[in-house]
Amino acid sequence: MLFGGKEILPLDTTCTSLGVLLGKASNFEEQRTKIYNTVKKLKGMITSSLDGISMFQMELYYQTFVMPHLTYCCQLWNGGEEKQLEKIQRALDSFWKLGPTGKPPEKVIPVRLLFIIFDLNYTKKMRDGLSPLNFEEIFKIRASFSGDYNKKLPVPHYKLKSISKTKFSTRARKYWNFLPKEIKDLNYPNFKKEAKLYVLSNADWFLNFGNRNGAGAKDLPKIKLYVPKMPKKNNGKANENVLPKEKVKNKRRYQKQ
Repeated sequence: MLFGGKEILPLDTTCTSLGVLLGKASNFEEQRTKIYNTVKKLKGMITSSLDGISMFQMELYYQTFVMPHLTYCCQLWNGGEEKQLEKIQRALDSFWKLGPTGKPPEKVIPVRLLFIIFDLNYTKKMRDGLSPLNFEEIFKIRASFSGDYNKKLPVPHYKLKSISKTKFSTRARKYWNFLPKEIKDLNYPNFKKEAKLYVLSNADWFLNFGNRNGAGAKDLPKIKLYVPKMPKKNNGKANENVLPKEKVKNKRRYQKQ
């Protein structure tokens, strides 16, 4: 088996490629364990060298030393499932208990939701041609498919192996299909903002895709619908001074004459 151009001897060795660990089971459990140990070591360093650490310092340590490890290639290794990420979540909970409040600030996004948002952002980048990866190839979309990718991505009708059930193209497809089309139609900067808000507003639904004991729709909170933002208005009226691009071009031509 090859990973990152390196041959992996089955049942015997672990391969490291660009800082990501892949072991004999090919499920990136070694990489997740590496993240878990990194957070634990940081907690130990803080405990032994800092007394009475402030919340500002905790946030600074988290953003500087923890976040880079969490986000690096996370689309590849995170898996998205509750059972796969519970060790990392335990380490993070223990880390935040060192602070004066014993819990993370409200602005810190829980790790599983953070990964879901990253998966959606990367899917959007591929969809809009902002990534070197080919959208159709990653999601294995047949050339005969004539639907709208921004409505729903087709779901493969074949039995997936346990590893394939949690890989990026499988789990991100579920998140993408759950997003409203109005958000998927936005340009990338606006998509990032609105998709993040929608995921956080409907966190139970998105997390349920990877929960150990998935709940039925009737047991989940009511979905908070997406309300598109209206164009800015002046004194309750549409800004009439904003001209369409074509009119602006014609106006400039007229002024030059």
